[in-house]
Amino acid sequence: DSLAEVPDNVDLPHEILGTDETTLAWKSVTRGNLSMRHATTQSLLLSIDGPLNAQLKLTVNGHSFEHQLGELLNKGRCHYLRGWLSEAIQIGPLVPTSDCRYSSSLEDAPGEDEDRYRLEVTQTNGQGAWLTPIWAQR
Repeated sequence: DSLAEVPDNVDLPHEILGTDETTLAWKSVTRGNLSMRHATTQSLLLSIDGPLNAQLKLTVNGHSFEHQLGELLNKGRCHYLRGWLSEAIQIGPLVPTSDCRYSSSLEDAPGEDEDRYRLEVTQTNGQGAWLTPIWAQR
């Protein structure tokens, strides 16, 4: 089902419950992996602005974890909630904003009056991102 087909009165399994300057509350309903080959992981990506000695406090299903931002820089931490091979969370790795920027320019002599451009990027860790097509007219 596409998101557009989900009726408004259906509770989605993930939602932001509230935010303020220092707090984010969210709900995420997940289930275990069907097998070792079928990952059913979910993620939440945040942009955090703070000094490296700032504390990140996280409470998941009644379990609390605390890490300094500097401790998570370029390396993550994993916590099992009920021992080995139980549900787990991974925090980080945090990546400096300076490592997330790329700048380039392109000149094109289009052969048509209208053209379409698409940008795709792949990081060295294999993760990728893309922009929807950009339409340009002469």
